[in-house]
Formats: sequence, structure tokens, C-alpha cells
Amino acid sequence: MSTTSEDTLDFEESHGTTKSGVWSFYIKSTTDEGKVVSECKYCQKVYIAGSSHGTSNMRRHLRSQCPSRNSPEVLEFFAKSTSGGAVRSVGCNQVEYREALALSIIQHEYPFSYVEDEGTRKVHSVLNSYVKHISRNIAKADILNVFHIEKRRLLESLQSLPGKVSLTSDFWTSITTDGYMCITAHFIDKDCNLHKKILNFVYVEAPHTGPAISKEFGDTKDENKAFLEFDLCSLPPFPRSSSLYSSASSSS
Repeated sequence: MSTTSEDTLDFEESHGTTKSGVWSFYIKSTTDEGKVVSECKYCQKVYIAGSSHGTSNMRRHLRSQCPSRNSPEVLEFFAKSTSGGAVRSVGCNQVEYREALALSIIQHEYPFSYVEDEGTRKVHSVLNSYVKHISRNIAKADILNVFHIEKRRLLESLQSLPGKVSLTSDFWTSITTDGYMCITAHFIDKDCNLHKKILNFVYVEAPHTGPAISKEFGDTKDENKAFLEFDLCSLPPFPRSSSLYSSASSSS
């Protein structure tokens, strides 16, 4: 029958010495009856600690029963004892956690309130007790940060293209009959791979006439209405900065 390390008695005490590292979490004393006992420093749980009893009960208590079992000191102790002496890193990388959380919200279109759901927070706490939960406002700020990073990367990739960029626009009407225009860039990279990237998704007031669409398409005064500025007719490495509207006019 196989046994685990916690089920096996650990005779690390010999000749009255306490060699086990678990003793750093206990206070050794002797009762009036002459019995040697150990008392947990965290919760004052008492165990018989004679040389014939070992420390398995003390280890089991510290790992699964003690209220302070998730403290950094306890986690580090068990990490060291199970990895042959090499202490593994404990804690939580909050930066990576928030980035992964923001990307999951974007990918699955979760509401910002997702990060405040009790069930979500419980799952994250089970996976890592050191995680610091965030509010919906912080989640929104993290997602906007991801947007600006990806926007900068897209701009850099467009500026280094070996050829031209083709733009297309599509309209979408919401359930409230509001009109939105999606501007998409199509281009081929240096490895001859075709890419399609959304440059902007903007609200367009009615009526959706040709001049109105053209104005919205080429308006670069407001960053919310124009994602990038580049000349459709230019070829790197000598790009000429201009608005989409003037570029479209010059190419027609």
C-alpha cells in the first residue's frame, strides 16, 4: 500500500534534538506530567511531541488545518520541502494577472463587472490566494491600455509595409437603428501574407449620404474618428503624412 509523505511518520528527532524544519512553527514545552508537547505558534493547537511520535501530525496540521496555512512562511516551507530544498516562488504576479484578465474580457466580450462577480473572485483566489482582486473601473483602464498598445503596434506595422494599403468600409445598424461604419485596412506584408485589420468603428449620424460618409471617413481632427494618418499612394521608406480624405481624393 502506498503512503504519502504526510501519512509516513517522520523520525527526524534523535537524542532530544529537533531537526525537522516544521519546529520553526511550533513551541516545544513539557507538561506538569512530564510529557513533551508542541504548540502551534499560529493557533495554539497542541500535539504530543515525544521522540517516538515524530512530526507528521504537526506537518499535517500546518498544511491543511491551521488558519495560517496560506501564510507566505508556511507556503515557502512546504515548497522547499517538496522540491528538494529549492524554494519556488510564491505569490502572484499582479501585472500578468491583470493583463490576462483584460485579454479574456476582450476575447469573450465579458462586461467589466465580470471582475467583481463573487464566483470569479473565488476561482481566482483558489488558484492563487495572493491575488489582489480589481474593480470594474480598473478592468476598464487595463483594457484601454491594451487598446493603446495594440494601436501603436498596428501603426508601426503599417508604417513599415513594403506596398500599398487598401481601405474598405462597411455599415452596421444597431437595434436602435443607429448607424456605425467600420473602416478596415487590407495589406500584404513582407512575407506575402494577406492581413485585414480594423482601423476604426465609428458612429455616423443620419442621413448616410455619400458626402457624409466621405467626411466621416476622412475626418482626422478627432482621434476618435480617425485611427491613423497615412498616404495611400506613398511607398515606404518615404511615407507622406496626410489625411485619409485627401489620400482618397488624390487616388481617385
